[in-house]
Amino acid sequence: MKSSPENRLARNFSSRFAFLTTLLTFALAFLLTACSGVNAGTPSSQTGAATPSTAKATLSSAPTTINFGTVQLNSKAATSVVNLTNVGTFAETIESAAIAPTSIFSIEGWSGPVTLKPGQTVQLRTVFAPKSTGSYSGALTLVTLGVAPAESAEPAVIDGPNLPSPRMSQVNITVVGAASAENDAPPIATVGVSVSPISVALQSGQSKQYTSAVTGTSNTAVTWVAALGSISTSGFYTAPLVTSRTLDTVSAISVADSMKYANSAITINPTGGSGGGTGSGPYSILNQEDITNVPSPNSLFGKQLPVDVMSHLAVNGEIEAQESMLACIGSGCSPFSQIVIAAPNSTQDNNGVPFYYGQASDPFYMCGNQSGYNSCGNTPTVSGYSPTNVPFHAPSGAQPSSGDSDQFTQIWDQESNNMIYLYWGTSGNRPAHTFPACPNSSHTGTLGDPCSFPAADYGTMNDRDETRAYGILSGDSLNVAAGLGHVRVQEFIQGQINHPIYLNTACQQPSDGDGGSSTVPAIVFPNTIYGAQSCGGQTGAHLDHAPPGGALIFLDYTDAQLALLQPYVPAWQYVLLQGMSHFGGYVGDTGNPLHPSRIEDATAYNAAGISDPLLSWLNGQPNDVGTTCGSQGCNLNWQNMKWRGSCPTANGGADNLCSLSSHIHIADQCVAKGLAGMTAAEGACF
Repeated sequence: MKSSPENRLARNFSSRFAFLTTLLTFALAFLLTACSGVNAGTPSSQTGAATPSTAKATLSSAPTTINFGTVQLNSKAATSVVNLTNVGTFAETIESAAIAPTSIFSIEGWSGPVTLKPGQTVQLRTVFAPKSTGSYSGALTLVTLGVAPAESAEPAVIDGPNLPSPRMSQVNITVVGAASAENDAPPIATVGVSVSPISVALQSGQSKQYTSAVTGTSNTAVTWVAALGSISTSGFYTAPLVTSRTLDTVSAISVADSMKYANSAITINPTGGSGGGTGSGPYSILNQEDITNVPSPNSLFGKQLPVDVMSHLAVNGEIEAQESMLACIGSGCSPFSQIVIAAPNSTQDNNGVPFYYGQASDPFYMCGNQSGYNSCGNTPTVSGYSPTNVPFHAPSGAQPSSGDSDQFTQIWDQESNNMIYLYWGTSGNRPAHTFPACPNSSHTGTLGDPCSFPAADYGTMNDRDETRAYGILSGDSLNVAAGLGHVRVQEFIQGQINHPIYLNTACQQPSDGDGGSSTVPAIVFPNTIYGAQSCGGQTGAHLDHAPPGGALIFLDYTDAQLALLQPYVPAWQYVLLQGMSHFGGYVGDTGNPLHPSRIEDATAYNAAGISDPLLSWLNGQPNDVGTTCGSQGCNLNWQNMKWRGSCPTANGGADNLCSLSSHIHIADQCVAKGLAGMTAAEGACF
């Protein structure tokens, strides 16, 4: 293993007393210089730029000036992150970090010293908390220890091999901010639109009266638009005549500001058909459960982030989250930071998951080790989570997703209340992974003689209301109970996600840390078994800082900030921003930069004779939000927030609402342990 520059330097320090003498002489000279003062009229330091006290620093800061903007007194303290990068050719150690005046500014979470290899970056979070109105300025001062570059073509010889000279430096970064009184200036009114009802189920040809509310302007008029049906100028909607379940969208667009609007999702069922969301079971693809009815509701996958989550951040979590948004694998690669919503039967559907409702009238299927049955694959050893030799109801002929690598099937047997999750990763042979028609010549499909189905690579079965959730060999790299973290179509359409989200990254942090070479990925709770693909040994971009498997990534948007963003971003993106702010998401699998994964696909809908509802809804969104999908599906760039007009501002612009990287964090694993009900002795921190 190659030794790093700082390790070689450390060995030479310990083995050569002569060099130690040189270092002590240098340090004494530094102290004498610092104490000798400066000429009259010459400032002792110059903020806003890197001004080392004894030599040119190799530490670069971004931004070069920390500007908190204007904050109102008695509001939440403003924070700003500065990225410090070693742009030199030798290791650089940040010995100390201080900010002044300390009554106004502070540094959050600094534990130093920190040694940076060439090209490495570390983040410091600074805080602005003024006590009175006025303008403030100060400086963030960093003292670093490194080695000086050679000053001639003939390096000096110090008791043997050539060694670089020691160098101490000081970096000063200007910090500015201002504070205004709470009532100095009323906030600029922002036009807001709401519509009622926000979702409704209607029969073919049925009508519904809509109402709207407009705030932030005296002009409360709206223009009503329906994607498929008809709607009058007063909001009276009439559904089109349909022969299969269809989704429509009604929009109320502000006359005062055409960039502000609200949507309502309409489910249209053919006359005499079931569905429409009755709120009671048995459920089916036409009569789905309420979106608040989530699996494992009393586990960590049913709980919101704690209010003090920002007090429990992972070390280097922000830069790992930010880099994961840009990471890609392969020589000369470019990041594809988009969510693929593939068209039905597309081979690109590698993260889509079909969701089937098993009812008492459906046949029984089974996998296991009994004669006449195929293997369930790798199954959990945790009691109560294995499908081996356990019959379950599933629709006859259920198909998996259509991806050319990963394929999934998920079933909720409502009679037993079991969730079944199956995974095939060996090939993209979808027909070979499809449940056979049942009954058939081999089995009757009864409880005593269930039908067999193709052997799976992984299989999991558990009670839908189980409370453990984690530490289960489940056919995905997060190792959680069946169906957790998956985003349903109706959650997009109805505008709310009530659980954490399953996330993918390009790769995961190596077990020997950021920038390491281990091909074994690091994992943190709630992942307690194994991760996915390590960044170690990979070629690509932005791979030196990556989240470990199981990392809890979240956004810090407040509800007030989300309200500002809602009219600005497309509806599908707002759902993800809200879910990531309230619940966060856990890093599970790998492939492409950070993005929500495990999204319900159209397979089960197609089996019921229903056209793809998610693609239909996305295509029905107003064109000005940039949500346009083709016949092959949609690529949704969830990181891009420059969609509609000018970005809304708050806190004098210091909040950077439209910069996702300014609001993304990774929580310490102690947060997930607390959500799982663990104690402080077990590592929980709230």
